[in-house]
Amino acid sequence: MGCFGAFQGLRTAAQIAQQHPRHRVLVICTELCSLHLHPRETTESIIINSLFSDGAAAFIMGSEPVGFERTYGEFVNDYSYAFQDSLDAMTWEAGDHGCEMTLSASVPAVLQEGMGAFLQNLLPKNVSFLDCDWAIHPGGKAIIERIEKVVGLSQEHTAATWHVLANHGNMSSATFIYLLKHLQERQRRKEWIIGMGFGPGLSIEGVLLKGRQ
Repeated sequence: MGCFGAFQGLRTAAQIAQQHPRHRVLVICTELCSLHLHPRETTESIIINSLFSDGAAAFIMGSEPVGFERTYGEFVNDYSYAFQDSLDAMTWEAGDHGCEMTLSASVPAVLQEGMGAFLQNLLPKNVSFLDCDWAIHPGGKAIIERIEKVVGLSQEHTAATWHVLANHGNMSSATFIYLLKHLQERQRRKEWIIGMGFGPGLSIEGVLLKGRQ
């Protein structure tokens, strides 16, 4: 599932945790993106490969905290959105020397077209996206900047994304957990957290968390 693997893990863990208050589900995301490092002599290939890095992260999901347990937040909603006629915008295929990824320069423009519908389905009507902390998967500088422009976000909203991109890079599925950790360390102020990742299709996977303030 690539970059939004953690979102699927979060969704599945939440369903298991809700079956019994004593359930605790460990989700681990480990990515060795360097195994696929074989940039061809094209600008696109060099840029794509330079974004990726290795990483691992984990979280524990439960439904009702007890004793010494402290919660990060509550899983509230999730939503998947696939763009029409975008199969070539982002691809991930098995090649002769490992998995090969392509990322079209059109991705930021494609994302712009569906961002409004995506947010409407993810957020409750009484919640403004400006009143949320954002954990946007750092798929590249142009993607982050386009989302900021379309949604009207400041770099304060996207600070976690810029920090993880600069210090860790794109670690595929593990990246989202790094984003949540950074928000925790900088003592996030918002009640809600929007998580967003991108994948082949072109598709967006999103989650909404209600954070502990």
